[in-house]
Amino acid sequence: MGPIVEHFESKTTNTKPFDDEEKNQQPLVHHHRLSKPIHNTTPPKKGTSTISSPSALSNNSTTAHPLLHIAGGDAGAAAGTAFFQYTLNQLYYASLYNLLPVIWYDGNQSPHIYDFSVHSKGRGWNMTTTTGIWNATDIYNQTYPQNPPWPGPPENLSNLTAKNSTIISLYFSGNGIWESYFEPLNTGYDPNHPSCQALPYIRLTMEQLNPKINFYAPWAMRSWNYKRQPEGIKKNINDTFQTWFKPQRQRAWTLIEKLYSIKLKKDLLPENISQEDCLGIHIRHSDKSGKNRRRVEPNEFIPYIAEYLRNLPNGKIFVATDSDAVLGSLQRRWRRNDNITHSFNETVVYDSTMLRSNTKIPTFKATGDSKDRTNREVLRDNRLASCQYMLHGLSAVSEAAHYLSWPDLHHQSVNLEDPDRLSVIDFGKLIKETTQ
Repeated sequence: MGPIVEHFESKTTNTKPFDDEEKNQQPLVHHHRLSKPIHNTTPPKKGTSTISSPSALSNNSTTAHPLLHIAGGDAGAAAGTAFFQYTLNQLYYASLYNLLPVIWYDGNQSPHIYDFSVHSKGRGWNMTTTTGIWNATDIYNQTYPQNPPWPGPPENLSNLTAKNSTIISLYFSGNGIWESYFEPLNTGYDPNHPSCQALPYIRLTMEQLNPKINFYAPWAMRSWNYKRQPEGIKKNINDTFQTWFKPQRQRAWTLIEKLYSIKLKKDLLPENISQEDCLGIHIRHSDKSGKNRRRVEPNEFIPYIAEYLRNLPNGKIFVATDSDAVLGSLQRRWRRNDNITHSFNETVVYDSTMLRSNTKIPTFKATGDSKDRTNREVLRDNRLASCQYMLHGLSAVSEAAHYLSWPDLHHQSVNLEDPDRLSVIDFGKLIKETTQ
């Protein structure tokens, strides 16, 4: 992985607005152990990150690393996309250019995760910069020069000692949303400390986040193969989803586990469903759409469920879904299937108190101001990452489970939207090989 800036040319340009269809895309750390992994890919050892780590600014340091304000995603991003995809992409950008990241979400920029009754309370963040507000330059792909650019190094990055006589004061109220659900980043500095006040301030624009990073950056983490991705970025017709997602998932895991030690608050840590055997199922419905993905119907999961229970008759199944209709359909089809003799109620685990939708309106749009509740419920769905196996379609939540469980679920899951997915028979062989 590592910095890739040297392969590209910095320029400045304008790009056309992105499509409404993809603008509204939807896209903790938990470790589990498998009985017998069959793959050879292992996470990097501690201290051997392949991403360049920014030097933390201690409270006594005068080193002027620019400060990157991570203020959220696009206006359509809900919890899965905002907390993982957009945040991780900006953290990776910070790691490329040795920036000091501060995650302080702006409620105006992230309306689908902002709950006034919860997130407006807090000490706020005062920022007074004497070195100015800097902007990111553009980078072009030299292999595909026709491709649109993505954000590159901040302007003036080579002149960190330059003084700007203009004093700019910024104030952000509330608690920044992030601290309601996650522990502070492992960066070794406090953004409210006086030593941070002289730092250059950088905040990526909405256009730089989407489409420039989301669609065009070669290092970005994505939840599916977006329609507007150009050549060299989109999934090659000869590549499998496993191949295309692999570097993205590994990059995300490195950011979460090694560079910034991203951890959920204790009250959101996923509980182990079983100490031994667990199959996670994620079924995203409600407003799921897009040219390159589809709704996966409950009946498509049933043969895999039957094969799992045939091999692991004492196994448990955790179902995460945003739809009550999906739960009902899954239960009906379960009972009609002659190959499943297990009791649905005794085998399947799901959160019966969770808000779900019965229409195409997602819960984060249908629940009014209860964004804190939907945020917490989405984050608790990351119990998927504690399972040994997973069945899923394309979504931000299932990708988050891959990020958190790397590399295990990458090798021991079935994406039902993948034309090259494991067959039911091969899924059974996988289970046997990993449990014997």
